[in-house]
Amino acid sequence: MAEQRADTRVSGVVVRVDGTRVSNAAVAWAARAAVAHDELLTLCLVLPADRVDHLLDTPDLAAATQQHGEYLLARARAKAEAVAPGVRTTLHLASGQPAAEMLRLAENADLVVVGSLGPGWTDRLVIAATATQVAKHAPCTVVVTRLNRYRAKAPVLVGVDDSDGAQAALEFAFDTASRSGLEVHALHAYTVPPPLPGLPRKSDLARVSRVAGQECLDDALAPWLEKYPHVPVRREVCRGPASRAVVNASLDASLAVVGSRGRGGFAQLLLGSVGHYLLWLASCPVAIARTPAKP
Repeated sequence: MAEQRADTRVSGVVVRVDGTRVSNAAVAWAARAAVAHDELLTLCLVLPADRVDHLLDTPDLAAATQQHGEYLLARARAKAEAVAPGVRTTLHLASGQPAAEMLRLAENADLVVVGSLGPGWTDRLVIAATATQVAKHAPCTVVVTRLNRYRAKAPVLVGVDDSDGAQAALEFAFDTASRSGLEVHALHAYTVPPPLPGLPRKSDLARVSRVAGQECLDDALAPWLEKYPHVPVRREVCRGPASRAVVNASLDASLAVVGSRGRGGFAQLLLGSVGHYLLWLASCPVAIARTPAKP
C-alpha cells in the first residue's frame, strides 16, 4: 500500500474521509471552514492497517485498494468544491490506525474535523470511537460533525465557566460567528449547594448562586465583546448540570463549542464531562476548542 512519507506535515484544516455519509457531512463543514479562514483543506483517508497488510503480497488487490482510496478522495474533493467554491485542497492517503494518523496530522494543523454518528451500531461505535480519540488528544481545536440538517443561520452556542478552557472556547465561538455573520449564544450553568447549619437558607443560596453565575458569564465575555463588538450575543444563565444545559441548547445551534477541560476533573483528563456529553448527545456539530501551544 502506497502511503505518504512519515515526515509529511500539514497546516490549515484537516478532515477525515472514509466515503460514508458521515464523512460527506464532515467534508462539507470543513470546506466551509477552510474558505472562511482562507486555509488549505487537507482531505485525509486512512485505510485500516489490519485490512491492508494481507493485501501487500497480492499486487493486483493492493493496487485496486489504493485506486479505490484515491477515488474516494477525489469524490470528497468534488464535494468540498461543490459546497465551498474556491476552496484549496490537498489529498492525503495512508494506511494505519485512523485516529493515530489523524492525531499525527493534527500536530501542525489549526483545525481537525471528523464525522460521528454512523448509520448502524457497529459503524456508529467505530466512527464515534475515532472521533472521541481525536477530540480527546489532538493539540488543536477539533470539530465533530453530525449527520443531520445543516443549520447555517442558527447561533454559535458556547459553554462558559471561569476556566482557561472556556476562554479558548469563547475565542473560537466569537471568531466563527464573526466570519459567518452569526449570533453567539453564551451559556453558563450553575448549581446550588445544599444548605448547611449556620449558612443561608436554600432560597438565599439560589439567589447568591445565580448572581455569581451571571458575574462569571459577564467577566468571561468582557474581552470578547470588546474585540468583536459587531457580533450579537445572547446571554443565558441557567440552573442545573452544565452538560444537560449545553446538550439541550444544542437543539437550536449551528455549532456547540466547549473548552477541552472545564473546572473539575484531574490533570490527566483532556476532555471534560461536558465535552463527553456533547460528543455523544449534541444535536449539532461540536467544537472542542484548544489554544495552540506556543512554539
